[in-house]
Amino acid sequence: GGRNDKNKENENSITATPTLNIVSTEFSIDEKYTIIYKPKNITVSIQSIQSNVKYQYYCAPRLDKDVFLTAQMIDWEQYNLLEGQANVFFEGTFIGSTLLDTRYLTDTLEISLGRDKSVKVERNKSHDFSEKTIFGGDKIAYREWDIAVRNGKQQSIDIIVEDQFPISGDSKIDVKPEEKSGGKLDEKTG
Repeated sequence: GGRNDKNKENENSITATPTLNIVSTEFSIDEKYTIIYKPKNITVSIQSIQSNVKYQYYCAPRLDKDVFLTAQMIDWEQYNLLEGQANVFFEGTFIGSTLLDTRYLTDTLEISLGRDKSVKVERNKSHDFSEKTIFGGDKIAYREWDIAVRNGKQQSIDIIVEDQFPISGDSKIDVKPEEKSGGKLDEKTG
C-alpha cells in the first residue's frame, strides 16, 4: 500500500524498529511502504531522535573571521549513531553536510551547524611600534590587537574566541605576552 507524503516533498517518514546486534544496528520496517518513482532522490526517515544540546559559537579571527556554530550533544552513546556523513537541518532548513565523528570516547558529541553570519568578529591591529633600550642595545617590538564581537541575534550567545601570541623559534628573541583581557593562555601553543 502507498503512503501520503506528510513532510517535505523529498522526505517521508516511516515506522521502523531498531535491533541491536554485536557490531551493527538493523532497522526493520514495520509497515509496507511504496516509493513512487521520481527523477530525483527520495529521502526516507527511519528514525527520529530528540535530544537536548548546548549551542556553542566559535571563532579564531586570526585564521577566519566567520563565526561557527556547533551543537554539543551529551550522552549521545545511547542513540547508536554511526560514524559518517550526515545532512544537517537547523530550524527546519537544510544547511549542509557534516561528518559525525563517533570514534572517540567522549561524553559530548560536537555537530557542526556551519557559519552564522549574524555574529560578527573583527580583529584589528591597534598598536605596532618599536623602541630601543639603553642597556645592551636590545630592540623591543610591541604589537597590540583589538578583537570585537557583535551579536546580531535577539538572544545572548556563548562564544569562544581564540587568538595566539607569537611563539619564538629563535633563542635570541623573547616573546612576553602582556595583556590577555581575561583570556586563558596555553603556555605551549601561545
